[in-house]
Amino acid sequence: MSQRLPIEERDQRNVLVVAAIMAVVIALTLNEPAQVRVVVGAMMGVFSGLVYLVVTLVLRRFIDAY
Repeated sequence: MSQRLPIEERDQRNVLVVAAIMAVVIALTLNEPAQVRVVVGAMMGVFSGLVYLVVTLVLRRFIDAY
């Protein structure tokens, strides 16, 4: 997938960092059983990583220097 998308290594690392941080924050702040925390944290981490990736790609595509 990374060869098809015009993203750099630092962007790939940043996507993983954003996803991990969001997953941990969501998992720690929920007031639910542990299984629910893990599942919702993972889902929100993936979603946050995808949003970060889309924003990065859009900025690189439509803005010369951001």
